[in-house]
Amino acid sequence: MPAEPRLGLDQHDVMRLSQQPSRRQPGDARADDGDPLRVWVSLRHSHSLLFGKAIRGGLRFGFVAGFRKCRCDVSRSLVPRVKQNEENRGPAMPAKRLKRLFAALGAHVAHPRPREAIANTVALVIVSNQPFYPLYLYWAVSPVISPAFLTFLSTPLFALVPSAMRCNSRLGRCLLLCAGIGNTLLCRFAFGNASGVEAFLFPCLMLSALLFRRDERICALGFMALSFAAYLVPVDAVMTPLHLYSPREYLALQRLNFLSAASLTALIGWLFAQRHPDIAPDGETGTDQRA
Repeated sequence: MPAEPRLGLDQHDVMRLSQQPSRRQPGDARADDGDPLRVWVSLRHSHSLLFGKAIRGGLRFGFVAGFRKCRCDVSRSLVPRVKQNEENRGPAMPAKRLKRLFAALGAHVAHPRPREAIANTVALVIVSNQPFYPLYLYWAVSPVISPAFLTFLSTPLFALVPSAMRCNSRLGRCLLLCAGIGNTLLCRFAFGNASGVEAFLFPCLMLSALLFRRDERICALGFMALSFAAYLVPVDAVMTPLHLYSPREYLALQRLNFLSAASLTALIGWLFAQRHPDIAPDGETGTDQRA
């Protein structure tokens, strides 16, 4: 007879199903109770998962909070600096720089003796005005300004006057007069006798008479004679000017040179009037004050 199909379970099948951990019933003994290694591995795996989740969450929230706090602190600290930089870039910054520049220039030309201080001031005024002389010539006389660039040869000599004055007072004053007379003579050769540039010899004569003391009369007389000699040199007979201007342009050039020389002479007289040892700033003489 053919064998009938078996629908039931044998005893060893029931025991195999009951020993599986996922299929156990309440009250049954655990399949891994008798294996300590499996218990330790399962506990370690569960603890690792929990610890990893905790670390990832803590790092996430900790870094985010710390980054937000750091970003807030940096933004708060940068706001005053940005405001300060904006204030520094405002109109007050050029004024401060100009004050520092004028203070440095004042310290550069300062000297305890009045004659030396006046000589330094005059040299500084000439140095600051020489770069603009070609512009004055272009605006008032003619577009041809090439002869005016020869005046820059004397600019280093005028700039060295305060430094030479610190080394030797007489050397500094002599250097100022040599640069002034030499520059005037050079401009006479460059522009010609009709330019009227010899008007700059008047400030040189005034400085020659006022910069030297009574025991230095020989230096004063020597530079005064040198100024007259520079005026008497026949420049037209020696060489022709670098450029021949029209009569109208020569008239404008004479006017420009006369105004410049007159302004420099007036400045020298005003400086000596302010710093003269026998005249006080309030206008009273030293004899009246002592009385």
